[in-house]
Amino acid sequence: MTTTIPTSPLDSAPCVELPGLDSIASARAVWRHALRGLPLGAYDTLMVAWAEDLMDQPTLIAFASLIERARIAGAQGTPSSSPPHGPGVSDLEVYHERVKELRGKGLDAVTARLRAMDEARQRIDEREQAWHGAQAAAEATRDDPEVSR
Repeated sequence: MTTTIPTSPLDSAPCVELPGLDSIASARAVWRHALRGLPLGAYDTLMVAWAEDLMDQPTLIAFASLIERARIAGAQGTPSSSPPHGPGVSDLEVYHERVKELRGKGLDAVTARLRAMDEARQRIDEREQAWHGAQAAAEATRDDPEVSR
C-alpha cells in the first residue's frame, strides 16, 4: 500500500489508499498534501475544490504527482530541458494517439466519464453562484446605511 505521492513519471493510473480512508478520500488527502505550503487565494481555493469534485482518484493523484515532481525539480534547481513527449514528438501527435487509445477502450467509458465531468461542473457552477451571491449580499449589507447603524 502506497502512502506517499508518486515522484517518478507515471506510466499507468496511480492508486493510493491511506489507512482509514476510502479511495477518493485518500486521493483528496494526497492532492491537499501536494499543495502544502502554497499560498492560496479565494479563486485558488475554489479551483482546488473544483478539481476535487471533478477528478477521479487516479487523476487527482497524477496531478498531485506532477506538482510534487515540480517541487522536487525546483528545489534541486533542475528544470526540464527536454520536451515532455520526447524529441520530435508534437503535442498533436500525442493527442491523436490518446484519441486512438480511448476509441480502443470504447466510447461508453469516455461517455460515462464526460457525463461525470458535466455533473461535477454543474456542482461547481452551483457553488460558484452561491459564492457570488454571498459576496453580493455582503457588499449590499456593507453599503446599506441602515444595516451599518
